[in-house]
Amino acid sequence: MRKKENLENFLLKIKDDDLESRLLKAEILFKLERLNEALAMLQGIDLLEGFLLRYKILLKIGKVKEAVSELQKAIEVYPYNHYVHFLLAKIEERLGNLEIALEEINRSLEIMPISTKYLMLKSKILFEMGNYEESLLTSNEIIKNNPDNVAVRIMRILSYYNLGARYDALMEVNKALEYSKDHYLHFLKGKIYYELGHYTLAIDEFKIAIYAVEKPEYLYYLSLVLYIMKKYNESLAYIEKALDKENKPYYLALKAKILWELKDENARRIANEAINMDKSLLSILKEIVG
Repeated sequence: MRKKENLENFLLKIKDDDLESRLLKAEILFKLERLNEALAMLQGIDLLEGFLLRYKILLKIGKVKEAVSELQKAIEVYPYNHYVHFLLAKIEERLGNLEIALEEINRSLEIMPISTKYLMLKSKILFEMGNYEESLLTSNEIIKNNPDNVAVRIMRILSYYNLGARYDALMEVNKALEYSKDHYLHFLKGKIYYELGHYTLAIDEFKIAIYAVEKPEYLYYLSLVLYIMKKYNESLAYIEKALDKENKPYYLALKAKILWELKDENARRIANEAINMDKSLLSILKEIVG
């Protein structure tokens, strides 16, 4: 409250008879969330600071197209400003315009080649485009200088995973775990072990992840591995926990299969529930529903 009063008092003292004063006044109005007044104060100011502040205001009030337009106008006036290209790449990536985003982040990197933040965005865009090999190449420079960047390592794990390089993914998980014991890393490690057929190791990792947080997906995968190992009662306990949190058709399908193995009369009913939610499950539940 005191900070707001101080800003309002300072605002009253500022004259708006030159560009710098108007910019300062607009910045304070922005901090006070008097956004329409801030936009009015910025009218006709074509300095970089004016474009960027208008962009921030428009984004805050949900006028995304207008915010993008401000960045495009800024680039016309300041074509070699790497930060404006970065901001445009960032918002285009959020909008799903990945080709445009890649083009803009490449321009940023042409002007400012050594920027971890820019390289991270480029790697992320390439990952979202499904260009996993290029994403990995781009992230090599980041990891070399910032080996503890776990967010980038997770993207590298998923890139290797999506390329089918499970052992490379596993190596990357182990490197990430040197810097963080995040439950998601243990989940990913468990998932890789599961797909490599190392079920006991997978169970250990899933249990570590679940000990931190009982996410439905973690519970489902642990139940699945226990089902494969024919530990049906234990498997049932975990899938029921998953279903208590989220009622997904493939969770129900796994429960039906467990109940079927346990010769429980509810197996057919649960299987039909799953199929009613997702017809594609019929092929794996055909034996149960007849």
